[in-house]
Amino acid sequence: VSNGYICSSGSTSSSYTSGSSVKICANVPSGNTFTSWSSSNGGSFSSSSSSTTYFTMPSDSVTVTAGYKPSVKYMQDSGICASLPAGTTSTIVDSRDNQSYTVYRFNTSGSYPTGWQGDCIMTKDLNLGQGSDVTLSSSTSTGSGTLRHVADIKNWTNEQNDTSVIEYHYANGTGYYKYGAAIRICPKGWSIPTKSAIDNFASFVGSSNAARATAVLAAPYNFQLKGMINAALKTIGGLNSRAHYWLSDLYGNASARTIQTQTSGWGINFATYQSGVPIRCVASD
Repeated sequence: VSNGYICSSGSTSSSYTSGSSVKICANVPSGNTFTSWSSSNGGSFSSSSSSTTYFTMPSDSVTVTAGYKPSVKYMQDSGICASLPAGTTSTIVDSRDNQSYTVYRFNTSGSYPTGWQGDCIMTKDLNLGQGSDVTLSSSTSTGSGTLRHVADIKNWTNEQNDTSVIEYHYANGTGYYKYGAAIRICPKGWSIPTKSAIDNFASFVGSSNAARATAVLAAPYNFQLKGMINAALKTIGGLNSRAHYWLSDLYGNASARTIQTQTSGWGINFATYQSGVPIRCVASD
């Protein structure tokens, strides 16, 4: 038995007559998931997809092998943030399109931002859609509705916060989403951060705005200088010079708060609902 053993004895080999039924158990390495059993020379399994099963011996010698693959952790898994190692970066998968994202989980003891104990933040921009229309479901997303891709930024509209159809634009390896998308698009169990949470985060990573900018543009946070869509001008402003991300807090009647940082400094600004702004989602322990 390869990657497993004979359940009754714990041994990996033994002699049996043809037609004997042998109970076998898979022994899958940590961090992997059992897939199925296979045989080198005939015989049959009562259930090849079960990690513990019975194998009927053929007339000749045979090796049975337990197959496995690396385990996948999904962003939508219940308690996903708490399951990740603290104080380091992990890779997990968005079940909606199987894209992989890196996320950083803060320490559960010792040093961490106020209010962020054991919490997680994405260290890669959300890219749901990647140039296609997407139907959001509340079973896998923060909210529901339709993401409508605007391929030509000149066709970007002044639509603000429609409850059913929300525009986005994909360019520069990043999704630029209107605020109506931002409050619906994070994976279920995740959300865009609040201003107060980001204020605490900023105080933790640096004592000055210049130090904060340096910290967030580097590992592990890796904020990206992708700019944002100016809805009035229908252009991407600040590309390669500024990083913008939506926050959940409203500002006035038709705007919401955003992170705005550049190589020379860190700040909190605002953008109108119809602006196109990248997204980083967060999750609690």
